[in-house]
Amino acid sequence: MQVSYNLLKEYVDIDMSAEELAQRLTINGIILERMENISTEIEKVVVGKITSMSQHPENKKLIICQVDIKEGTLQIICGAKNIKVSDKVAVALDGAKLPQIGIIKSK
Repeated sequence: MQVSYNLLKEYVDIDMSAEELAQRLTINGIILERMENISTEIEKVVVGKITSMSQHPENKKLIICQVDIKEGTLQIICGAKNIKVSDKVAVALDGAKLPQIGIIKSK
């Protein structure tokens, strides 16, 4: 089972680093197969807020979203059906590095 340290902190008051928590869990008999810090592998990903949505004129399966990020507004085309105006979404900017995916380039 994989557990996010940040998600765990939302449910449990933790006053130690992820490394210290892993060490304490191991000392108390919980098997920890591995610990990864993926935040060091992610670059140029920001949080955006969807401000408007419209149907793509040529493809009914796609949605055109206007997404506000700190630097301005971006137009993003996506196929997600579970989003709505005011949702906060992860935005991979041009040149973003994501584990397992590589570098994202704009089209």
